[in-house]
Amino acid sequence: MFFTIVVGLVVFLLAVLYFQVKRNRGYIENLGFPVDQPNFVLGSSPLRLHKYVLHEVLMDKMRRFGKTYVRFEMAQPVLVTIDPDLIKAITITHFENFSDIIDFKINPKVSTLDFTGGEMWHVLRKNMSPTFTSGKLKGLLEPMSDIASDMIHFLDERIEQSPEIDVKKMFQNLTLETISQCAFGIKSNAFYDTHSDLLKHGQDAFSGFIMHNALETFIFSGLLHFPKLFHYIEFFPAAYYKLYNVTESIMKARVEQGIKKTDFIARMQELVDEVIQTPESQAAKLLTKEHIIAQGAIFFLAGFETTASTLATLCYNLAIRPEIQDRLRDEINKVMDNHDGRIDYDSVHHMRYLEACINENLRIMPPVYFHLRQCTKDTEVMPGLVIKKGVRVDFPIYTSHHNPEFFPDPETFNPDRFMPENEKNIQNLTFRPFGGGPRLCIGQRFALIEMKIALAKLLSKYRVTPSNNTKLEFEKGNTFMLSYPELLLNLEKL
Repeated sequence: MFFTIVVGLVVFLLAVLYFQVKRNRGYIENLGFPVDQPNFVLGSSPLRLHKYVLHEVLMDKMRRFGKTYVRFEMAQPVLVTIDPDLIKAITITHFENFSDIIDFKINPKVSTLDFTGGEMWHVLRKNMSPTFTSGKLKGLLEPMSDIASDMIHFLDERIEQSPEIDVKKMFQNLTLETISQCAFGIKSNAFYDTHSDLLKHGQDAFSGFIMHNALETFIFSGLLHFPKLFHYIEFFPAAYYKLYNVTESIMKARVEQGIKKTDFIARMQELVDEVIQTPESQAAKLLTKEHIIAQGAIFFLAGFETTASTLATLCYNLAIRPEIQDRLRDEINKVMDNHDGRIDYDSVHHMRYLEACINENLRIMPPVYFHLRQCTKDTEVMPGLVIKKGVRVDFPIYTSHHNPEFFPDPETFNPDRFMPENEKNIQNLTFRPFGGGPRLCIGQRFALIEMKIALAKLLSKYRVTPSNNTKLEFEKGNTFMLSYPELLLNLEKL
């Protein structure tokens, strides 16, 4: 009996998917774009996704179909594009109809800026943005500089044992300490506490995005097709909720002890107070305390892995290209000489080649695969092109950054692309590691300043070279990030 019921449910589900695909085909064909033909079960996604590095799949599809095409997520049509004009139309011109991502029906504890849309997103964004003003960021320069100096002190001790360092882990320690002190107001002692719970939570938090077998790929595709199931099926790993609990406990301790600060946690507490004390406010009508605390957890995650990964891969690219590394070091030393040896807010803004190297690394190895939006109202985004309500639009980042039409000789690491005299050649919205439009990453400037200070301090003291064990191998099955387990390099003190 049980077996008969299960078979019946499976047959019913497959029939629903089949008729949904047939219903959508006419609309899709009228769009006039190539179609990545769906298979019967997963749509256009490969069942063996766990066997691939996702950016290789996305690059292959873009070579086959061009800059814009349609694929299926099970039976749901998804418009995929790297066309800058279409991206502008969707993410800027008609933003009000594309301000949402997938309509996840998730619980408030995971309702972060990245997973919300509509009025809730607007309220959260408006209330979190004051934390990232130029004035606030200038105030973070001193602790950021001190943390980078702690990293150098750690290296001075560590290389006495061996010059070979896992730079990914080293930079994870740096980003953990930076976020802990600058946003949460606590010290994590990340460089020396090898059993840090915070470090482990950060490393484990993205595990839910990695597919290990065909069944996980099928379930993941099913959740994207039926996003309301996220309300009933727990997708976020336990590590995320542990970071949520850490955020909540820090906020509670500050209230109980009367601690007053001006950091990210303080802004969150102000918003919680507003929700409680002024129930008639717009924030109180949309947000709960859980929604607000969730922003702390995601700020930790968003700034931890992506920044550490970018710093590590940039060191790799500099290690295998010593001429670029030497040129960058010359600039760092020259600017420091002109600023009394200081690395501060003013001096790092004069390091244009440093900024160019960071941008080129974000181009050639963007840490996140794609951004997405969902249409909330039938919209004619361009003459004759109507996107229906509910249709998702994906914007692959890696494929845009590696398109030779946008970036000639795209596989060559060439920071000069981003120097002032050449930046005019970069078409708007073809370089978008932090997204674009009003949903541009809120922590972009925080991350860039953190990276500039860390690299300036490191390269003024150390030369980075490949070791006998240096290899950069990207993990298969990750549906969200360009990830790798470790990155070993030699560091030679100057």
